[in-house]
Amino acid sequence: MERIACFILLVTYFVVQSNGLTEANYYTSPMNKIYYIEPQNKYNWFGSLTECTRMNMSIITVDSAEKTKDLNDVINTNFKDVEKPLLYIGGSDMADNGKYVWHSTGNEFVYTNWAEYEPNNFEDDEHCVHIGLYNDGTWNDVKCSLKLGFICEVNKNEPQ
Repeated sequence: MERIACFILLVTYFVVQSNGLTEANYYTSPMNKIYYIEPQNKYNWFGSLTECTRMNMSIITVDSAEKTKDLNDVINTNFKDVEKPLLYIGGSDMADNGKYVWHSTGNEFVYTNWAEYEPNNFEDDEHCVHIGLYNDGTWNDVKCSLKLGFICEVNKNEPQ
């Protein structure tokens, strides 16, 4: 299993190098998940999705309290001395207003971690989900055209 994870990282490293991204943005979580966090180069939600796909990864699905804790541990450990970045995650309600689904699975949200009074669909124009606005890792809905960082994860059908 570790050999497969190393192979995936090596292949992804070469793909990332050809895209101008950096391997320094890869993080292994306490749950042994591999995340790519891009806090500096900013993309709209669709661009974030494209960048994850280019690396043979998916924009992250955060569908459980355990995964929320795992991701928060990675972010709090690696961004403790800097302002927490605003990062897209893989949920949106673009297809059906008010019905949030995960892009990588198509599944409607069952678990949520919304900040208080969110999602609020401010000005009827917030359809994508991000983290980082609040220090507790809760979610906020935002305009999909806003340029933010993003988080990718190894595709669920790929071994880690």
